[in-house]
Amino acid sequence: MHHPVYSCGAHGPTARLNEYLEPILVRRKVDLVLAGHDHNYERTVPIDGVTYVVSGGGCKTTAVNPQRYTEVAASTLEFMMFDIDGDRLTGRAIHTDGGRLDRFELRAREGR
Repeated sequence: MHHPVYSCGAHGPTARLNEYLEPILVRRKVDLVLAGHDHNYERTVPIDGVTYVVSGGGCKTTAVNPQRYTEVAASTLEFMMFDIDGDRLTGRAIHTDGGRLDRFELRAREGR
C-alpha cells in the first residue's frame, strides 16, 4: 500500500484506512501489511494479529515520533528483504551500508 494504516512518521496513521480497511485485515487474518508514504522505517507490534511496516526510506528521510504501537522506528535510508519458508516469513530492514536495522519473523496464523 502507499498510505500506511499506522505510522509514527510525518504523515502519521491514515484515519480512513483505520476505519474501513483495518477491520477487513483483521477479519481476513492478514499477517503483514507493507506501506510507504512516510520516508522512514517503522514496524509495529502486532495489532489484533496484524504487523504493519512502513518502508519509505529510499529517499530523503523524515523524522519519526514512536507511538505506543511502535516496535522499531528509525529515520534512515533502508531497504527490505523477505525470505519465505513454508508458513514462516522472515523480514529484514537493511541500512544502505549493509548493516541490519531490523529483523522479524512471522508465522501464518491458524484458520486459513
